[in-house]
Amino acid sequence: MLNPRLFKRTNSKDFNKGHLDEIELRFEVATQKMPESSPIRYFFLASMGDDAQVHSEALKSDQPLVRFGAMTNAKFSPDIELLASEPLAKYAYAYNQASSAEIVERIGMSKQELNPVVKELLQVHPNKTSEMAALFALEPSFDPQENYDDEAYAFFWEALGLESEEVDLEAAEALIYLSLLDAVEAPGANDTFWVEVFEDVAPAGIKNFLQLVVEMPREVSDFAYCVSEIRCWASEQVSDEKLIRLLAQDEVGPQSGVGGFYWADSRTPRNTLLMNPATPKDIFYSIWEEELSTPDELDSYLNGNLWRLAVSQYTPIEILEGIIARIEDGRIKEGITVSNLLIGELQDFASGLANNSALTDELAERVQALLVKHGLEIEE
Repeated sequence: MLNPRLFKRTNSKDFNKGHLDEIELRFEVATQKMPESSPIRYFFLASMGDDAQVHSEALKSDQPLVRFGAMTNAKFSPDIELLASEPLAKYAYAYNQASSAEIVERIGMSKQELNPVVKELLQVHPNKTSEMAALFALEPSFDPQENYDDEAYAFFWEALGLESEEVDLEAAEALIYLSLLDAVEAPGANDTFWVEVFEDVAPAGIKNFLQLVVEMPREVSDFAYCVSEIRCWASEQVSDEKLIRLLAQDEVGPQSGVGGFYWADSRTPRNTLLMNPATPKDIFYSIWEEELSTPDELDSYLNGNLWRLAVSQYTPIEILEGIIARIEDGRIKEGITVSNLLIGELQDFASGLANNSALTDELAERVQALLVKHGLEIEE
């Protein structure tokens, strides 16, 4: 939903200082700590920088992310002509405080139904016309303090077009870009929102939505935290090898912020691929080799990569044997780690090697012996 921080303004024309401070911080991180080739660095330069040449070139970029950023930059006058050629311009210009009254009216008085995010941004835009203000006055107003819980859920559901059991891909893309600018708060890892999306939306709609998010630059996850959550879902569902290999490069996982959800909090798009039957075996071996390259960390808790290798029925047998052998000979010896790998987390995700249907009879017997040795039992 729209970030409540956006609406607490010091005067009628400027965004709230808290919002400005946050996007300045993001600009600093992106421009100083990310490589020059990074699309997300270019996005922040385009959206907040004051270099006219960079801005002009960004408007012509082949990256939709970068073009969107340039259209939100209030240091340059928005071009009304882009409303006809750029599908996402109405979202960017509704946010851009430099959008003229003509642009704001063109968007607001359009005969097309307005996305609720665009509508809310226009309602507080400093350049809305008196005619638009009168029109908006007839509609229910948005109060970020009163409507932040249940209505926030419904607000975002409507904004993504999910009432039709589809996903409005144009809106989804724009909302993610706006979340990079701290203008939108998308449901995060604690919410049931994304669970219901993937349960209720038609498979074709989900497939296209996942492809959209997976193909966004990897660094988007660093600032738009809902993207990590969506990409983890994608890692379990996609079958296209190109998308799988993009996900294999993403190790930024969502965090619930609530203790005890170890399986969920140890997710990354990369290690969640281990639960996908379409994942090529070389990715399993690559993750296993990475774990072996830091032997001291094999015994650390919580190792989400090793846990998923132990649980997945798609893990190659020789990797499963390698994990078992390291528990047997004491290279993995920490009690809580051993328990985690053998039977999982009883209060969270009670699955480990003992539940893995891919084990051969010989490996299953060795696991059973380890259960006895460590005094562990499989949760019924």
